[in-house]
Amino acid sequence: MQQHHVDHDGARQDEEAAHEQYCCVSKTPRDHHAAHQDRKVRFMAQKDPEYPCCPLEWEESDEEILNLDDEVEVTVASDSGCICHVIGPDGIPRKVRPRVPEHGKLKNFVGAGGDGIKNHGKVDVKLIQEDGSEANSTFNVADVTRPLHSTGMTCDENKEVLYTKTEAVVVPGGALSRFLGAIKRIATYKRENGGLYLAKMKIRARPDHAKGNSAEKPFGRQGSAR
Repeated sequence: MQQHHVDHDGARQDEEAAHEQYCCVSKTPRDHHAAHQDRKVRFMAQKDPEYPCCPLEWEESDEEILNLDDEVEVTVASDSGCICHVIGPDGIPRKVRPRVPEHGKLKNFVGAGGDGIKNHGKVDVKLIQEDGSEANSTFNVADVTRPLHSTGMTCDENKEVLYTKTEAVVVPGGALSRFLGAIKRIATYKRENGGLYLAKMKIRARPDHAKGNSAEKPFGRQGSAR
Protein backbone atom coordinates (compact mmCIF):
# COMPACT_ATOMS: atom_id res chain seq x y z
CA MET A 1 0.00 0.00 0.00
CA GLN A 2 1.42 3.34 -0.99
CA GLN A 3 2.01 5.70 1.93
CA HIS A 4 1.62 9.47 1.67
CA HIS A 5 3.96 11.65 3.70
CA VAL A 6 2.33 14.97 4.37
CA ASP A 7 4.12 18.17 5.21
CA HIS A 8 1.71 19.55 7.82
CA ASP A 9 3.26 23.04 7.75
CA GLY A 10 2.98 23.07 3.98
CA ALA A 11 -0.59 21.77 4.15
CA ARG A 12 -1.51 24.53 6.57
CA GLN A 13 -0.06 27.12 4.22
CA ASP A 14 -1.98 25.59 1.30
CA GLU A 15 -5.20 25.68 3.31
CA GLU A 16 -4.62 29.33 4.19
CA ALA A 17 -3.96 30.05 0.53
CA ALA A 18 -7.15 28.25 -0.44
CA HIS A 19 -9.10 30.26 2.10
CA GLU A 20 -7.63 33.51 0.78
CA GLN A 21 -8.23 32.52 -2.84
CA TYR A 22 -11.78 31.26 -2.51
CA CYS A 23 -13.25 33.04 0.50
CA CYS A 24 -11.83 36.52 0.72
CA VAL A 25 -13.02 37.52 -2.72
CA SER A 26 -16.63 37.31 -1.57
CA LYS A 27 -18.35 40.56 -0.78
CA THR A 28 -20.93 38.62 1.27
CA PRO A 29 -18.99 35.69 2.81
CA ARG A 30 -21.91 34.61 4.98
CA ASP A 31 -24.18 34.10 1.99
CA HIS A 32 -21.56 32.39 -0.17
CA HIS A 33 -19.78 30.40 2.54
CA ALA A 34 -21.20 27.06 1.40
CA ALA A 35 -20.05 27.45 -2.20
CA HIS A 36 -16.61 28.70 -1.17
CA GLN A 37 -16.18 25.87 1.32
CA ASP A 38 -16.92 23.33 -1.40
CA ARG A 39 -14.35 24.84 -3.76
CA LYS A 40 -11.84 25.04 -0.92
CA VAL A 41 -12.24 21.34 -0.19
CA ARG A 42 -11.70 20.49 -3.85
CA PHE A 43 -8.54 22.67 -3.93
CA MET A 44 -7.10 21.00 -0.84
CA ALA A 45 -7.87 17.53 -2.16
CA GLN A 46 -5.61 18.22 -5.13
CA LYS A 47 -2.79 19.28 -2.80
CA ASP A 48 -3.21 16.55 -0.15
CA PRO A 49 -4.68 13.09 -0.94
CA GLU A 50 -5.47 12.55 2.76
CA TYR A 51 -7.44 15.77 3.15
CA PRO A 52 -11.02 14.96 4.31
CA CYS A 53 -12.92 15.82 1.14
CA CYS A 54 -15.96 13.54 0.97
CA PRO A 55 -18.96 15.31 2.53
CA LEU A 56 -22.13 13.60 1.30
CA GLU A 57 -24.65 16.30 2.17
CA TRP A 58 -25.12 19.39 4.28
CA GLU A 59 -25.88 18.67 7.90
CA GLU A 60 -29.45 19.48 8.87
CA SER A 61 -29.85 22.18 11.46
CA ASP A 62 -31.73 21.47 14.66
CA GLU A 63 -34.49 23.84 13.49
CA GLU A 64 -34.89 21.95 10.19
CA ILE A 65 -35.10 18.62 11.99
CA LEU A 66 -37.69 19.95 14.43
CA ASN A 67 -39.75 21.32 11.53
CA LEU A 68 -39.80 17.92 9.83
CA ASP A 69 -40.83 16.36 13.13
CA ASP A 70 -43.74 18.78 13.56
CA GLU A 71 -45.03 19.48 10.05
CA VAL A 72 -44.56 18.76 6.35
CA GLU A 73 -45.86 20.89 3.49
CA VAL A 74 -47.66 18.94 0.76
CA THR A 75 -50.04 19.57 -2.13
CA VAL A 76 -53.22 17.51 -1.82
CA ALA A 77 -55.36 16.65 -4.84
CA SER A 78 -59.13 16.31 -4.50
CA ASP A 79 -59.93 13.11 -6.39
CA SER A 80 -63.28 11.45 -7.09
CA GLY A 81 -61.41 8.38 -8.37
CA CYS A 82 -60.08 7.17 -5.01
CA ILE A 83 -62.10 5.58 -2.22
CA CYS A 84 -60.25 7.07 0.76
CA HIS A 85 -57.78 9.77 1.73
CA VAL A 86 -54.21 8.59 1.08
CA ILE A 87 -50.75 10.04 1.60
CA GLY A 88 -47.20 8.75 1.14
CA PRO A 89 -44.87 7.99 4.08
CA ASP A 90 -42.80 11.08 3.24
CA GLY A 91 -45.87 13.30 3.49
CA ILE A 92 -46.38 12.99 7.24
CA PRO A 93 -44.32 14.50 10.10
CA ARG A 94 -41.63 12.24 11.52
CA LYS A 95 -43.21 12.12 14.95
CA VAL A 96 -46.48 10.74 13.51
CA ARG A 97 -46.57 6.96 13.32
CA PRO A 98 -49.24 5.08 11.34
CA ARG A 99 -51.55 2.96 13.46
CA VAL A 100 -52.49 -0.54 12.45
CA PRO A 101 -55.39 -2.76 13.58
CA GLU A 102 -54.86 -4.92 16.64
CA HIS A 103 -54.74 -8.03 14.48
CA GLY A 104 -51.95 -6.37 12.49
CA LYS A 105 -53.48 -7.12 9.09
CA LEU A 106 -53.89 -4.34 6.54
CA LYS A 107 -55.73 -4.50 3.23
CA ASN A 108 -53.66 -3.08 0.39
CA PHE A 109 -55.03 -0.85 -2.35
CA VAL A 110 -55.28 -1.40 -6.10
CA GLY A 111 -54.16 1.37 -8.46
CA ALA A 112 -55.81 2.44 -11.69
CA GLY A 113 -53.46 0.17 -13.62
CA GLY A 114 -54.31 -2.86 -11.50
CA ASP A 115 -51.06 -2.83 -9.53
CA GLY A 116 -51.06 -3.32 -5.77
CA ILE A 117 -50.32 -0.32 -3.51
CA LYS A 118 -48.88 -0.99 -0.06
CA ASN A 119 -50.99 0.19 2.88
CA HIS A 120 -49.02 1.18 6.01
CA GLY A 121 -51.91 2.14 8.29
CA LYS A 122 -53.78 5.31 9.27
CA VAL A 123 -52.74 8.65 10.73
CA ASP A 124 -54.80 11.43 12.28
CA VAL A 125 -53.39 14.86 11.44
CA LYS A 126 -54.33 18.53 11.40
CA LEU A 127 -54.32 20.41 8.10
CA ILE A 128 -53.45 24.11 7.97
CA GLN A 129 -54.65 25.62 4.70
CA GLU A 130 -53.21 28.60 2.86
CA ASP A 131 -55.80 30.95 4.34
CA GLY A 132 -54.87 29.80 7.85
CA SER A 133 -58.01 27.75 8.44
CA GLU A 134 -57.58 24.36 10.09
CA ALA A 135 -59.26 21.01 9.59
CA ASN A 136 -58.77 17.53 10.99
CA SER A 137 -58.14 14.69 8.58
CA THR A 138 -57.43 10.96 8.65
CA PHE A 139 -55.17 9.56 5.93
CA ASN A 140 -54.28 6.03 4.94
CA VAL A 141 -50.50 5.98 4.56
CA ALA A 142 -49.75 4.22 1.28
CA ASP A 143 -47.06 4.08 -1.38
CA VAL A 144 -48.52 6.88 -3.50
CA THR A 145 -46.73 9.73 -5.23
CA ARG A 146 -49.25 12.42 -4.27
CA PRO A 147 -51.60 12.98 -1.33
CA LEU A 148 -55.23 12.51 -2.35
CA HIS A 149 -58.46 13.58 -0.70
CA SER A 150 -61.27 11.25 -1.66
CA THR A 151 -64.38 13.11 -2.79
CA GLY A 152 -66.57 10.25 -1.60
CA MET A 153 -65.01 10.16 1.87
CA THR A 154 -65.32 13.94 2.10
CA CYS A 155 -69.05 13.63 1.37
CA ASP A 156 -69.32 10.83 3.95
CA GLU A 157 -68.24 13.40 6.53
CA ASN A 158 -71.46 15.39 5.87
CA LYS A 159 -69.79 17.68 3.35
CA GLU A 160 -70.38 18.42 -0.32
CA VAL A 161 -67.87 19.25 -3.05
CA LEU A 162 -68.33 21.64 -5.96
CA TYR A 163 -65.88 21.34 -8.86
CA THR A 164 -65.49 24.29 -11.22
CA LYS A 165 -63.01 25.16 -13.95
CA THR A 166 -60.68 26.87 -11.48
CA GLU A 167 -61.24 25.22 -8.10
CA ALA A 168 -62.97 22.64 -5.96
CA VAL A 169 -64.81 23.85 -2.87
CA VAL A 170 -65.89 21.82 0.15
CA VAL A 171 -69.05 23.13 1.82
CA PRO A 172 -71.42 21.88 4.54
CA GLY A 173 -73.81 19.09 3.61
CA GLY A 174 -76.99 20.31 1.87
CA ALA A 175 -75.53 23.62 0.75
CA LEU A 176 -75.37 22.45 -2.88
CA SER A 177 -77.74 19.52 -3.16
CA ARG A 178 -80.75 21.68 -2.32
CA PHE A 179 -80.35 23.35 -5.71
CA LEU A 180 -80.29 20.13 -7.78
CA GLY A 181 -84.02 20.17 -8.41
CA ALA A 182 -83.84 23.55 -10.14
CA ILE A 183 -80.87 22.97 -12.47
CA LYS A 184 -80.31 20.83 -15.54
CA ARG A 185 -78.27 17.67 -15.02
CA ILE A 186 -75.69 16.82 -17.68
CA ALA A 187 -74.60 13.54 -16.10
CA THR A 188 -75.22 11.60 -12.88
CA TYR A 189 -72.83 9.15 -11.22
CA LYS A 190 -74.25 6.95 -8.48
CA ARG A 191 -72.25 5.84 -5.46
CA GLU A 192 -72.94 2.69 -3.47
CA ASN A 193 -71.36 1.14 -0.38
CA GLY A 194 -68.74 3.87 -0.02
CA GLY A 195 -67.16 3.13 -3.40
CA LEU A 196 -66.55 5.18 -6.51
CA TYR A 197 -69.05 7.36 -8.33
CA LEU A 198 -70.15 5.18 -11.27
CA ALA A 199 -72.45 5.48 -14.26
CA LYS A 200 -73.28 2.87 -16.90
CA MET A 201 -72.92 4.32 -20.38
CA LYS A 202 -72.95 3.02 -23.93
CA ILE A 203 -70.12 4.13 -26.17
CA ARG A 204 -70.94 4.94 -29.78
CA ALA A 205 -69.10 6.65 -32.62
CA ARG A 206 -70.12 10.26 -33.08
CA PRO A 207 -71.65 11.23 -36.44
CA ASP A 208 -69.20 14.09 -36.78
CA HIS A 209 -66.17 11.92 -36.01
CA ALA A 210 -65.33 11.44 -39.69
CA LYS A 211 -65.29 15.20 -40.19
CA GLY A 212 -62.72 15.63 -37.45
CA ASN A 213 -65.00 17.90 -35.44
CA SER A 214 -63.96 17.52 -31.80
CA ALA A 215 -64.48 21.06 -30.55
CA GLU A 216 -67.20 20.09 -28.09
CA LYS A 217 -65.82 18.35 -25.00
CA PRO A 218 -68.50 18.37 -22.31
CA PHE A 219 -66.48 16.78 -19.54
CA GLY A 220 -63.49 14.56 -18.86
CA ARG A 221 -61.52 13.06 -16.03
CA GLN A 222 -59.48 15.45 -13.93
CA GLY A 223 -55.92 15.61 -15.27
CA SER A 224 -56.78 13.88 -18.55
CA ALA A 225 -55.28 15.00 -21.84
CA ARG A 226 -57.29 17.68 -23.62
